[in-house]
Amino acid sequence: MSVTAGRAQLIANVRQRLFSSSGIVFMTTVVTLLIRLVGSMILTRLLSPDVYGTATIIISLMMIMAMLTDLGFHAFLLRHPAGDDPHFLDIIWTIHALRGLALTIVAVSAAPTLAHLLQKPEIAMPLAVASVSFLLNGLVSLGPIVILRSGGVAKLCFIDIALLLFQTIVGVLAALIFRSAWAVIGGYLAQAALNLLLSYILFPFARHRLAFSKSVTEEFWRFSKIIMVSSILSLVIGQADKVILARVLTLEEFGLYAIALNLASVMSNFASIYVTRVLYPMYAKLWQQGEEVLAHNYYIVKRQVSMAFAFLAGAVVTSAAIPIYILYDNRYVGAAFYLSILAFGSILALNTKSAAEYMTASGRITGTMNSNIARIVWLCFSLPVFYHLLGPTGVVVAFSLIEIPALIYFLRKLGQFGVLDLREEGWQGLAAFAGLAAGHFAKVPALAVFNWYHGI
Repeated sequence: MSVTAGRAQLIANVRQRLFSSSGIVFMTTVVTLLIRLVGSMILTRLLSPDVYGTATIIISLMMIMAMLTDLGFHAFLLRHPAGDDPHFLDIIWTIHALRGLALTIVAVSAAPTLAHLLQKPEIAMPLAVASVSFLLNGLVSLGPIVILRSGGVAKLCFIDIALLLFQTIVGVLAALIFRSAWAVIGGYLAQAALNLLLSYILFPFARHRLAFSKSVTEEFWRFSKIIMVSSILSLVIGQADKVILARVLTLEEFGLYAIALNLASVMSNFASIYVTRVLYPMYAKLWQQGEEVLAHNYYIVKRQVSMAFAFLAGAVVTSAAIPIYILYDNRYVGAAFYLSILAFGSILALNTKSAAEYMTASGRITGTMNSNIARIVWLCFSLPVFYHLLGPTGVVVAFSLIEIPALIYFLRKLGQFGVLDLREEGWQGLAAFAGLAAGHFAKVPALAVFNWYHGI
């Protein structure tokens, strides 16, 4: 092969990787990280840490209410044979819209009580206003879910970037005016409104009308019951740390935790987006060809991404101080400690999420619920112990280790299905250790240069 032909082949391979589903999700994550970092750098100079604490509490409460009523629309439509039928979609959309309306009414009514229980009366009014987003999200078209059936990952990723950029711009402009939590709430509502608008402009084939069907509703409910139980458990796992810390920390200290949580969420969001938009549709198609085909390809389709993710998450654990020192002023230095702990909890996230989606795609929808039960059992034992030993920090540590019992459960199940490959799991573990080492050795010179530049 000539040099020119070799160079052309290399360019073609790089281009193929970049524009594959995995490549697009990765690029979207990088762009998302940059937008969040720039927005965070601006907002932290306009707003004080207690404002971040207030906004994070509000968003967490809303996520709690949303997850309490999560019915599994995404998973149901992707697996259902009639997932492209307009009338069928109208019926599911009607359920979706009614859920959004009910959530808005409940959230607005409960806002004063929730603020009183948390001893944070200042969050009552912003929480009630932010709850309008439930209605906006409930009315969103199901078109974005439908195109995933045909592999439309790129379009959704670009929409996500546009929505985040819009939310950031609105939030910064609002912060210049209000200098309070209303800036964050304003950006959140603006994003929800634009998402609703774009879901019909960009997916005109999925314009809906009210429709009802007893048989479809009953079928959906049979599927959703297990999903709902799993979501309630996921709610406890994903939000309990914020509820507990919101109660025991000052708003300023909770604001530091919120900064770290915002940065760490980039990794967890990547894992969720990659698994739900890339792996799950792929697993669902492979399952239709036979469970043997799905089992054979379980590791193959995710191998490179899983190893890269484990390496990067490990690197963040030992170098968490670098982004905090570079991006924020001295008021936010304490966030580095929280970021390091939170990043450790992300190392196993992609493995456990992909195993859960494997089980769902193969019709074993109790997998996520059972893994969440394992996580809950872990919390019941670890939270009192770690809190007694470390105080509020122990809460963060207990949650950072929560993927370990879930991984043990999934490895056991994968072994029963004849899917488990310990060599593959071992390579991913080595990638994580390599990341930990790389982050450790990068931190010392990076902080030395930073201190020299600032004359410290």
